[in-house]
Amino acid sequence: MRKAAAFFIVFLSVAPAVAPAAAQPGVSVTIYSTDLAMVQDVRSLELARGVQEYRISEVAGLIDPTSVRFKSRTGPDVLRLREQRFEFDLTGTARLLERHMGRSVVVTIEEGATYRGTLLNADAGDAILELEGGSIQVIKARTLATLQFPALPEGLTTKPTLVWLLECSKPGRHEAQISYLTRGIQWNAEYTAGINEAEDRLELAGWASIENRSGLTFKDTRIRLVAGDVHRVGPDPYRAKVGVRREVAMMAEARPPSDFEEQPLFEYHLYTLDRPATLTDREVKQLTLFQPTSVKVDKEFTYEGARDRDKVRANIVLKNTKENGLGRPLPGGRIRVYKAAGDRESVFAGEDRIGHVAEGEEVRIYLGNAFDLVGERTVTETRQIGTRSRQETVEIRLRNRKDTAVAVAVIEYFRGDWRFIGDTPKIRKKEAGKVEFDVAVPSKAEEVFTYKVLYTW
Repeated sequence: MRKAAAFFIVFLSVAPAVAPAAAQPGVSVTIYSTDLAMVQDVRSLELARGVQEYRISEVAGLIDPTSVRFKSRTGPDVLRLREQRFEFDLTGTARLLERHMGRSVVVTIEEGATYRGTLLNADAGDAILELEGGSIQVIKARTLATLQFPALPEGLTTKPTLVWLLECSKPGRHEAQISYLTRGIQWNAEYTAGINEAEDRLELAGWASIENRSGLTFKDTRIRLVAGDVHRVGPDPYRAKVGVRREVAMMAEARPPSDFEEQPLFEYHLYTLDRPATLTDREVKQLTLFQPTSVKVDKEFTYEGARDRDKVRANIVLKNTKENGLGRPLPGGRIRVYKAAGDRESVFAGEDRIGHVAEGEEVRIYLGNAFDLVGERTVTETRQIGTRSRQETVEIRLRNRKDTAVAVAVIEYFRGDWRFIGDTPKIRKKEAGKVEFDVAVPSKAEEVFTYKVLYTW
């Protein structure tokens, strides 16, 4: 590390005092999966009579100040918010140097010499001073030991701060409820699953993985998670200059036994943690979403020749029903599957990302490509029929090198108005632009079929 990074900053006078930080009787954080959270906070304020300024510095650094809502619990006739502003011009070396251009500073170098003069420039960390008498002194960044400034410039702050102009008709202690939206906090579901030897059941567990990089630590807060797609309009135009580095504090060895209570919320699902928890800034925390449960699954092979030229996918399919061991809304997230491989050992079998799965729906989890299955798709003929139709003949080849026969779902996609001509293999599922054929492939053998489709426009 360069030595210049170790110099000290000193202020020769003290910045004006601010109002004491408000106490926090109750804080809750509602977290969305799209880099968004809503913070609700009850503040106890000690106020005098009349119009006064009150500063709140315990707010997230990535707050959207236009989203702040203020409600007096004392009553709007006693306490009223007249205006507010958000200060996020944060103190830093570069910002201090920039704001002190043309002002007197004192610089000490590592050898012990001290220079007092007017700061003319601080390009690339080098300080250029005009000394008494008019001479110019260039002090290289690598030799700097201490920078002394006369005061903290007006408008700079050490923390992102909400400043309220409050009108109070009754002096004393008042309670106010505030809420705001902030970026920098998000959550996603993480699932771990162990598939048994017969490959017909999963031991499935769910986790809520919460990342906080908002610039603020929330201690002993009520945590709520929203699963669903919430619409927002445009990017957040405000962003405080908060340095954020990712420090992961995963709790993999001692995961908490707590659970979330789930309930519908508008067109989404809300999960509320049954105990207070701390969300430390620059940390990833995992909390139990639901305890491990045994779920029945089916193993399935699929071939999509238009997307994967020769790969046959290996999937597991489960139904989200109570009869199947689930029957609960599953938030979208990543699922990792492990397969038993010997006594008390397992290996990683693959992972996939699933969307939100409602109760009663089916989910297909893609784990990887089958080693012993190969597909081949060829358009063998294309023929124009008149000016408004075209006929295609498609050949599908499936080769099975396994010791057992397998069933493969061949997935084909179609455009516009279309219909089959002649015979086709057994159709497992048919939609407007998608068909799944059910094809049995014998052991150590190849299965070939063709179909014809007519497009019209």
